[in-house]
Amino acid sequence: MIKLFSKQYFFPAVFCAFYFIVLLYPDPHQHLKGNQQQEEDNEGGIPLRDRIDLAMQQEFELTKDPATHTVPRERLLAAKTYLASLQHQHTTGKIAGAIPGINWQERGPSNCGGRTRAIMVDPNDATKKTVWVAGVAGGLWKTTDITQASPTWASANDFFTCLAITSICYSPSNTQVFYFGTGEGYFNADFQRGNGIWKSTDGGTTWNQLAATNANANFYYVNRLVVNTNGDVYAATNSGIFRSQDGGTNWIRVLGASAPGGAVTDNFSDVEVAADNQVWASTRTSGAIYKSATGNSGTWTLLNTGANGFPATGVATRIDIALAPSNANVCYAFAAHGGVNFYKTIDGGANWTLLTKPVDADPGIGNDITRTQYWYDMSIAVDLIILL
Repeated sequence: MIKLFSKQYFFPAVFCAFYFIVLLYPDPHQHLKGNQQQEEDNEGGIPLRDRIDLAMQQEFELTKDPATHTVPRERLLAAKTYLASLQHQHTTGKIAGAIPGINWQERGPSNCGGRTRAIMVDPNDATKKTVWVAGVAGGLWKTTDITQASPTWASANDFFTCLAITSICYSPSNTQVFYFGTGEGYFNADFQRGNGIWKSTDGGTTWNQLAATNANANFYYVNRLVVNTNGDVYAATNSGIFRSQDGGTNWIRVLGASAPGGAVTDNFSDVEVAADNQVWASTRTSGAIYKSATGNSGTWTLLNTGANGFPATGVATRIDIALAPSNANVCYAFAAHGGVNFYKTIDGGANWTLLTKPVDADPGIGNDITRTQYWYDMSIAVDLIILL
């Protein structure tokens, strides 16, 4: 007995006793751990396998540059150029060809698409059947007959499927000039940083990135683009309202907290040009609408004063605006503040009227037709003819 508890046998004996205790009496908190694991697997009623935010975080960790802790999207164009050089070497016989006897066929998926933020009827098609669309999930697409029951869509460029395209427009003074902006600036779970602004001078056949917007943090998130009758380009970004008067070669910030004349924020959701060429803009944060006769810095007037029917406070997130093409004084706006409200002015923003909200046909969603998604996936437009 004394020998059993000597140093020679003490630790093996203790170990064996502990082993049998574990077998006979499992962890009393095991059921609690199981419940906790179940909660983790079903956080907030959403199974983890359906948590797109976690998937995006994983993708970010896998693709980030360890030196900068960012995803280097500005290097996409350089990578495409390098790939093109390799393909050229292949066609000229400077590098080995593909594996003989191997052919590839696309197998899809072909029945799903990303959220569409940009759409434009081609101004060069008199029939108005040619339409361009683009998605924040990537890609610029074109159909030549939107009236078909199942239109056929062609990709404008396979590289663009890597870009989150958010806005597209053309120049009224030269309809062969198109622009599109990139970068989804509403910071939903799957948002993507952009690669600046791209331009076409041949009606969308070929596109080139505007050098001034490449790897420029001011153009990481271009929420809206518009061109006035003079050819001036305006971009509503998360860094302010920018303008180019030389076709996109140079840009200046004309509205924002960091621009001359100032504004409540640098973060803008929308910019539009009225029938009289005045420029309107609205913010993505801080709830403000501005207007300028010239678009120059220091010439912008705040339109929602709180005393003219449109609240000056309480609109914490996005405002989008829509101007009537037939009447420069008519503007509609939706404002996101704890839900969505619609406002209208018929005197150029001097006074506003709160409108009755549309009724959604789907039951059970209350009075919010956006299903609480007003802050990022809603837009507003006015038909060519409006009755006051």
